[in-house]
Amino acid sequence: MPRTLLILILASLLGLAQGVQAQQCNYIYVTPNGANSGQPGQVGTRTNPASLAFAISDLLSPSTQQIFMAVGVYTLDTTLNLVDGLTVEGGFLPNEAWAKTNRFATIIYRTATNPDTAPARVVGISGDGVQDFRIQDIRLFVEDVRPLANSTSAYGIRLNNCSNYVINRCFIRGSNAANGDRGVAGRDGRNGADGGAGGNGDCSTCRPGGDGGDTWSATVPAGQGAAGGDGGDGGDYNGSGFTCCVGIFGSNPCPDVGEDGEDGANNPCTATGIGNGEGGRRGQKN
Repeated sequence: MPRTLLILILASLLGLAQGVQAQQCNYIYVTPNGANSGQPGQVGTRTNPASLAFAISDLLSPSTQQIFMAVGVYTLDTTLNLVDGLTVEGGFLPNEAWAKTNRFATIIYRTATNPDTAPARVVGISGDGVQDFRIQDIRLFVEDVRPLANSTSAYGIRLNNCSNYVINRCFIRGSNAANGDRGVAGRDGRNGADGGAGGNGDCSTCRPGGDGGDTWSATVPAGQGAAGGDGGDGGDYNGSGFTCCVGIFGSNPCPDVGEDGEDGANNPCTATGIGNGEGGRRGQKN
């Protein structure tokens, strides 16, 4: 075989081998600090892995749907959106020829930045109408969203109308949701029931007659006592169903009119004719 032909054959084989290395059997390799730019076949390889977000947004193709994730922590500020036929598998060691391991974890940490607004929510991995996908050997956590606006929800994985999928050997933990909005005011309550019957009245307002008038008076002759004051008014009727002025323990009723006034007091002067006035008139019952 001519020397020139042999060199050409060897060069062709070397190029073919390099092409196989670039395609990596239709796998895309990613690491936490992988590349965020580049052309398919030049980035996402074992020797030049891509970032997870770049791999999904730019490197997937109908013939390349499998993503191998190195162990470590992947921080995402946006939602990872699934596509048909996608496989995302963690647990690989790039420093050991991408050998599979369960000694270390592949962790995706979704921050609370860039939440959806309608409705308000933070989502780690999302799929709408997606089918034939697989998520395996992943640990997914979502940051606490309680500091965000009221009624913000948190999802580790949110799937809507998806089919024929596998989620295997994964640990998914969302976070506490934010507080809900305040509820609207309730309707007025019903009227309360009627009050109970009132208690019986008593005779605490009965009063005795007034004292007699003082003998000192400028309108009567000296030595003649003035008339006693009028008797006090009788007690009021209080309440129904109980006779006013009846004693609490069966004593006689109070009189219908006030008591007699007392005798007038002695004249404090030294004038002659000191004496007492007559009693006042009996008061009238109210």
